[in-house]
Amino acid sequence: MQNSTLFQGTPEGLVDLLMIAIRQELKDLKSEAPAPADELLTKKQACDFLKVTPTTLWRWHKEGKIETYGIGKIRYYKKADLLNLLIKKI
Repeated sequence: MQNSTLFQGTPEGLVDLLMIAIRQELKDLKSEAPAPADELLTKKQACDFLKVTPTTLWRWHKEGKIETYGIGKIRYYKKADLLNLLIKKI
């Protein structure tokens, strides 16, 4: 059986190379991260996300379970608020 060396250097040098590679991978993952939870959703998007009817969404707003944001008649829901509502329900 033949021995082969993949890395020639000190253990500290190997650790440094691994740290550089890990940092780069983490940086790449952050750039590919999904949209933040503070994303604003329309009423239809919020209903689809929660899998509820617009009436249920309106009732939860009236009961103070979720807050709406917007100007005039157009209302938006923060995805973070909807996620918190789901967590409380579980």
